[in-house]
Amino acid sequence: MTKWTTKIGAAIIVLLVLVAFCAPLIAPHDPNTYHLDMKFDGPHWGYWFGNDVDGRDLLSRIIYGARVSLGIGVAVVGISTIVGSVIGLIAGYKGGIIDQFQW
Repeated sequence: MTKWTTKIGAAIIVLLVLVAFCAPLIAPHDPNTYHLDMKFDGPHWGYWFGNDVDGRDLLSRIIYGARVSLGIGVAVVGISTIVGSVIGLIAGYKGGIIDQFQW
């Protein structure tokens, strides 16, 4: 991997984390506010990504969704690290058949 692709990847991750943490400041509208008169309204200046079936702002819902996605990703990495470390420690200490355990 070249240096510039690493920098671009790191910039994307930093941007996602910033968006997730600053969602209340960045989102233009409340993601759960219903506007029944604006169902399936297309993109325009007030709602850049348009509205869903209940008239909720899609851009705000995507921005707030980044928080959930980031939290799930961090939780999965943490759980995998703990489980893998425990299996590795047991395999290193005991050896034998546990050394052959793979998923």
